[in-house]
Order: sequence, then C-alpha cells, then structure tokens
Amino acid sequence: MDPARRADMHPAPIVIGKRVWLGSNVTVLPGVTIGDGAVVAAASVVTKDVPANSVVLVLRPRWCARCQWRADCAAGKF
Repeated sequence: MDPARRADMHPAPIVIGKRVWLGSNVTVLPGVTIGDGAVVAAASVVTKDVPANSVVLVLRPRWCARCQWRADCAAGKF
C-alpha cells in the first residue's frame, strides 16, 4: 500500500465466533467476521467474512477456496 494512503485506513473490530480454529501465522484484517465453527488454515490471510461452519485454506498465493464444512467437506467436494 502506498504510504501516503495509509491514513485512509479505518480500524474496525474483528469478530471471531465460537469453536473457531485458527492455524499458525493467520492474519485477519480489520472488519472481518469469522463465523461459528469455522476453520482457517495456517498462514492464511483472511480479507473477507468467513461463513459459519466453513473451511478456509490457501491453495495458491492470493487465492482462497471455501467449502461448507458439514455439507461439502464431509462429502469430499473440494
């Protein structure tokens, strides 16, 4: 980010639900909400809200895959 524009950033609260697992070196940006029962893989950068009971993992740099934990992951739909 351009140093001149850093003052444009507005801090916002981070909301982390119940039974959430965050892997090591996870970065959560301001204003993000992580729903109940979500799992965030190690070294992920969370830039958007994470729905409840979902898994967030980094497969490639700057790309993120999500699946509904109980529906898709249990059925092997990645």
